[in-house]
Formats: sequence, structure tokens, C-alpha cells
Amino acid sequence: MTVREHKIVVMGPLGAGKSTLVQTLTHGKAVVTEARNTDPTVGKEYTTVAMDYGDIDLPGGDRLRLYGSPGQERFSYIWPILLAGAEGAIVLVDGSTDVDTTLAGQHLKAIADTAPTLPVVIGITKCGRTDDPLLPH
Repeated sequence: MTVREHKIVVMGPLGAGKSTLVQTLTHGKAVVTEARNTDPTVGKEYTTVAMDYGDIDLPGGDRLRLYGSPGQERFSYIWPILLAGAEGAIVLVDGSTDVDTTLAGQHLKAIADTAPTLPVVIGITKCGRTDDPLLPH
């Protein structure tokens, strides 16, 4: 039996939940690279500054490798590096605030430029509250 490894990259703007997703799927066993956030416009104490990494053993012996990218534009140089060899990407967008389509679009553009045939799933996080701007009132 051949063991296969599957690489998925989790991308999206700062605060969208990338680290939380990787940590949750790996049951808290992911490696995270968080540092104190220096962006005063985001109400978040820590942020990813390199990449998060976690892996999951799948049935049959296969392995899923998850890479969480930093969300800030200043780290955009790492996005193509993380996308190399990926089988898919997840782009998360924070649904509890006005969607910053420009930054989410930058992540999608990086995917289109680096791996134009890569399957992509877009996830909207932090939904479900009555004051969510993406939910009808």
C-alpha cells in the first residue's frame, strides 16, 4: 500500500481564523508562529508571522498536511512558497465584519498566479450572530 501525502494551504486576511482552523483540525497539535500584533486597526493580540503547520493521519495511512499562511500583505512573498505542491487551498474571510474584498482578492490572485488550476474553497467564518453583516436581517 502506498501512503499519500496531501497538502492544503489555508489563506485569508488577518483575523479570519486560519490558525484556529489549523489548530482545531489537528486537535491543538499544530506548530504556530504567532507574535504580538502591531496592527492597531485589528483587535487581535497575536498574529501569524510565518506559517502554521499541522498534520492529520487519514484512514488508510495517508496524511493531510495543513499550512496556514500569514494574512498580512507584507508577508505575501511567502504565499507562492506555501502554495507550491499544494492539492488545494482554503481561503477564509471573516464574516463578522465588512468583508475586505481587496485583501481576500489578493489571496485569490496569489493562488491564480501561482497555481491557476488549484481547487479552492472559500469559507466565511465568525457567522451566526444577529449583527453579522453577511446575514439578512
